Amino acid sequence: MVSSALVMMATLAPTRAAATAASVPACPAPTTMTSKFASLARELEEGMLKSYTESQHTRTHTMPLQIAGRAPTLFIRRAAYERAGLSRAMIDERLGLTPNEFRVEGGLVAIGPISTEDSLVDIIGELESSGLIYFDDFFELTGNWPDWLKLYSAAS
Repeated sequence: MVSSALVMMATLAPTRAAATAASVPACPAPTTMTSKFASLARELEEGMLKSYTESQHTRTHTMPLQIAGRAPTLFIRRAAYERAGLSRAMIDERLGLTPNEFRVEGGLVAIGPISTEDSLVDIIGELESSGLIYFDDFFELTGNWPDWLKLYSAAS
């Protein structure tokens, strides 16, 4: 039922403080997994940055080598390469490398991309006959990854 009486008196507006207090919820908004994840990610990032910064004071600066896809690349620990008495001339003779296919950076020697499977098998055999141990001293990446993925390598 609706009243038909007319109201003739103005009412007072609530004070600004009362209006503000009324608009604040009684309890805080719930914490979501996203905010927890962001917090953990930030802590991890800060920890990694600290770890990276500390390692920069104790190491020489080396640039990671970009690894080409679609063909294998062979990696040899530089110390193992030198210990075995390997020479670039021997590897060049076997594989016919360009200057960009034989790269040395820090403690890592990267050879490739190596164009044929037979060449890769032959050079792995020569490395093993030189006393190098697969995985401990050298290994290969197949190059079997999509074009949208860029890989870089560096020795630790």
